[in-house]
Amino acid sequence: MKKVVINSSFDGFDLSPMAILKYAELNGFKVYPYVNQTVDNDEEIIKLSPKDFNDFPIIYWVKNDLGEMTNSEVINKADWFHDWEIERDDLMLVKVVEFLGDKANGMHAKLKIVEIPDDVEFKIEEYDGQECVAEAHRTWS
Repeated sequence: MKKVVINSSFDGFDLSPMAILKYAELNGFKVYPYVNQTVDNDEEIIKLSPKDFNDFPIIYWVKNDLGEMTNSEVINKADWFHDWEIERDDLMLVKVVEFLGDKANGMHAKLKIVEIPDDVEFKIEEYDGQECVAEAHRTWS
């Protein structure tokens, strides 16, 4: 059987900061969290401390350390990490969700592992962010 991670609640798939860090660690790379912050009416992009993860709903994850503070031009050229690009049957993703349980859930997610036969070609279908695993079929247009 193959394990697939889906989101079982509305609003969509996302991983918690703890899950993103664990996923990167298991895959042998680092990610660095950055956020927009307004200081004296100027917008700055600063590296986020893990103790502040819960204070920011939007975190930009990049694969290279841009220093303690950067600007939009630099961060736009960075090597980004997006959790939604991870294949849902990725073994390390499954391992992270199994290991962290509910702590793997992003702000709007309730992650669940579904088991399907190994030989099934699948796709993730969703309605308002709530997902299910469906067998992929051929279509023509």
